[in-house]
Amino acid sequence: MLKGLAAVGGWFAIAPALFGTATVIMPGYVIDAVVLAAAAAMYGAVLIERRMLGAGLIAFVLLGLAITNLTSTFTVAPVALQLFLVNSVLSVLGALGIHLLVFEDMTYELRAANRRLETAQDELLQAAITDPLTGCHNRRFLGQVMDRELKRHERFKLPLSMLFVDVDRFKAINDSLGHEAGDRVLQYVARFLKRKIREADYVFRWGGDEFLVLITCSGAEARASHRAEDGLRKRA
Repeated sequence: MLKGLAAVGGWFAIAPALFGTATVIMPGYVIDAVVLAAAAAMYGAVLIERRMLGAGLIAFVLLGLAITNLTSTFTVAPVALQLFLVNSVLSVLGALGIHLLVFEDMTYELRAANRRLETAQDELLQAAITDPLTGCHNRRFLGQVMDRELKRHERFKLPLSMLFVDVDRFKAINDSLGHEAGDRVLQYVARFLKRKIREADYVFRWGGDEFLVLITCSGAEARASHRAEDGLRKRA
């Protein structure tokens, strides 16, 4: 590529002295028009991808300059002044487009950084209120959600029940099969409880092999429902 550019540069440097300026003016305008059109296409791609008006304005200016360069190849002298005025206007618009593009690029990066920050905050919040072993809510989140749920159920006159669940003979499982097996048992119990509740209900790991479940129903309904009944059957 460098050799090719060097050959072209040499031609434009030597040809005017050997063959006259006409031999380089027309191909020069054509090459300039091709380069400007290619640059306009790249800025047009930025406009489509990121919806940046500055990129669109620059693409318009570059495309206009490419057209005026092609026009200059075949124009006569009286039209040259008009083309000069058109190029001047396009140059001003190009400068405006560059400033607008810089501003839009800064705001785009700022929005992207804000989205990354919001994602990181959500992940941090989820990590703070989630038990890492079972994926249930942890004891800290119970304190945050209890007052809110009590007020909501009192306001709308909704019953609220709490189930206390523990795993029988869990210590024997850890002692005989190891803590890894005990962890798998806790994970299974957590998945089972999550499948038996609705989306508006909560499952908390209280500690060790103990779980708390908040469900929107009365105590009698909770005990008679398949949720508690299935849980008691599994425990038995």
